[in-house]
Amino acid sequence: MGEAVFGNLGGPKQRGIVTYRLSSYQQRLFPNFFSKGFYNIIRRTSAQFLYVAPPTAIAYLTYSWAKKRNAYLNSKAGHHERKE
Repeated sequence: MGEAVFGNLGGPKQRGIVTYRLSSYQQRLFPNFFSKGFYNIIRRTSAQFLYVAPPTAIAYLTYSWAKKRNAYLNSKAGHHERKE
């Protein structure tokens, strides 16, 4: 048969594959971004706000409480409280 090298892996010949491509000179980089895209980002973000904000707030409040509690328990008053 032959060696399997890059570009000739020994499989059947591929036929009937057609690809289309737009020239990079004809593409528009950000079409309608400032007229439609920006407002679409605002709309999508506001739609997801109630799904993201409460868990984030709970996580932040838990983290800040734990940091304060840890600092207290490692202080002189916290050591005294633990010994009693």
